[in-house]
Amino acid sequence: MIELTEFSLNTNSSFGVERSQLLRNGQPVALHLEGTVLRHQFETAYGYLFITDYDCVFEEVVHISLCSLEFQLLSSRTLGWPTCSFNLCRVEWQDDTHLMMEFIADDWWMLTIRPWGIPFLRPRLGLSRMSDKAPSKCV
Repeated sequence: MIELTEFSLNTNSSFGVERSQLLRNGQPVALHLEGTVLRHQFETAYGYLFITDYDCVFEEVVHISLCSLEFQLLSSRTLGWPTCSFNLCRVEWQDDTHLMMEFIADDWWMLTIRPWGIPFLRPRLGLSRMSDKAPSKCV
């Protein structure tokens, strides 16, 4: 896993307010992502992993997208529901395929990147809420 800084989102794209054009070093690529703010970007063994949201404090929704190195969407997951805030505080890699995500109120979720998947049955991105909370707090 390599943390990247070369990607950004063009929120002025004509694709709609829910989706944004992905830019690599300021140049558009053939991929639109849910969300308006790119919070985290990584290169993994299975492709690029992008974590985006809408920058709305009161009803935040987090989108996680896995795409190939050729910018084809492989899998995506959404974390959030109405009147709940899923403000992402931090992320922490456990190994090459497991990412711990801390949200407000010490709410921890584990993202698993699988080498293959079956849409709707076993997606490549697995999300599970962690029952035992990690000792650290959001700052």
